[in-house]
Amino acid sequence: MRCPTSLATLHRFTEAATMADSILSIDFSAAKTGLAYGEPGSRPVLSSQSFARWQNATLDEVAAAVIQWLPQAIATYQPSLIVVEAALPPIASRNAASAQVALGFDFLLRGAANIRGIRCIPVPLSTWRSFAFGTSRIQGAEAKARSIALCKGMGWEPKSHDEADAACIFLWAGATHYRKQFDACMPLFAAAQMRAA
Repeated sequence: MRCPTSLATLHRFTEAATMADSILSIDFSAAKTGLAYGEPGSRPVLSSQSFARWQNATLDEVAAAVIQWLPQAIATYQPSLIVVEAALPPIASRNAASAQVALGFDFLLRGAANIRGIRCIPVPLSTWRSFAFGTSRIQGAEAKARSIALCKGMGWEPKSHDEADAACIFLWAGATHYRKQFDACMPLFAAAQMRAA
């Protein structure tokens, strides 16, 4: 089966992929996964990837798409750090099938990153939201709107809340793991955070 998603958008990152320190942040969803890639403290390149092109894609079809995409994406981006929103266990998720897919993605991502010697860190939703919004209590549509507003305040143009969430994860990763590089954009981040509130 051919991967239902195009890898063409990945090739525009080839030149940037030689960066010494770079972050690939991922907000996973089978329907639309948000991606943010760049140097810590810089403006990331935002994009999205769909692993379920059609509405009734089976778990097997989604898994096949992820397995085909992951090694190629990692080879193209060549990040020094991958940060992914931590998958919720099925008991904590409202949708057992979505939880199964997210846990599977997390498992495959860690394996693919390990093969290439790349650090892969899961970050809980509440952790990155606390950092980006100043609180983890904002949920649902309000949280999606806040992510987009924060990105726009940074001068970034996410095409969806998935890309905006990935960008917020990117900000958390920069501040947590590359503090020195992140400090340069701290005034802009603080101002964007105030405007988004």
